[in-house]
Amino acid sequence: MDRNDALLRGLNDIFPIGNAFQHDLVSKMRMKQFNIRKRLLKKDKVASKAWRLEEGIVGVTDRGSPGSAQIVRIIMPGTIFTDLDSFFRNRRIRHDYIALTDIKVNELTRDDFKKLKKHPETAELVVDILLSLAALNEAYLKVLRQPAAMRIAFFAENHVPFSCIPDEHAANYLELAPEDYLAEKARYLVRAAALSPAASKRIITNPKALAFSIKAYILDNYRMPICRENLAERFNTSVRSMDRTFKDTFGTSIYQTILRLKMEHALKLLQEEKMQVKTVAERMGYDDPFVFSKIFKKYYSFSPNDARKQATEEKK
Repeated sequence: MDRNDALLRGLNDIFPIGNAFQHDLVSKMRMKQFNIRKRLLKKDKVASKAWRLEEGIVGVTDRGSPGSAQIVRIIMPGTIFTDLDSFFRNRRIRHDYIALTDIKVNELTRDDFKKLKKHPETAELVVDILLSLAALNEAYLKVLRQPAAMRIAFFAENHVPFSCIPDEHAANYLELAPEDYLAEKARYLVRAAALSPAASKRIITNPKALAFSIKAYILDNYRMPICRENLAERFNTSVRSMDRTFKDTFGTSIYQTILRLKMEHALKLLQEEKMQVKTVAERMGYDDPFVFSKIFKKYYSFSPNDARKQATEEKK
């Protein structure tokens, strides 16, 4: 399928288009390629062009460059875009439109668009673009009121795969701190992939993403025995590389992270739930309660039984 077929099929999915409109539209569209950081529309200027994004990602920002501006919209392949108010009414552009990756677009000038007004399909197309934009903006404003995990889920279900969008831009768009975005993204991807090695290979794009993905797995599975060799295999890396990347990112080892999570949870079960030591040991993945007790005492300097007694005495 060439670019014209893809364009026309996309429009036909919205509403039926006639042969005359197809011919005129295709004759006026021009395929263009732009490098990352290309500014397609500049704030306070007037829009003289519209585009259909074929490949790549475009960000709509409130000012300047993506590194210093808030991204208020992310434009995905298959979307027709411009500043509509400026394009149709000669008003000043309200935001900057910047390529967040290398992009390929079909371009239409405003003068050529005016020549298409004789076709009834043109009005239908404009209405559909306006409705789609309104629906997207409404959904975006709603999702910003949600917790980080729900923002990530919305992003994953309404945009192209995470690997196609630079992390810093996605975090900016979702109004999350970069570290929070990476952590929630890792948790979402690991869960969505059902923790399969094949899926893990697809989601690891850089060392920091690897570290957060491993931590996400640990947070969800620390109560079970975790073998570092199996963990490295699951994430398609070596044990040495995994250990180094994890410690460089979080300042602590995988073993220390798992141990801390186990011991903190065990202490809570002993003191708040008043569980028996044997039960707590089983919950934390220890087959032998004596081994658990020895590790617990070394970590806290008091035994599991002392922890239970201490909680009981404090309540008296």
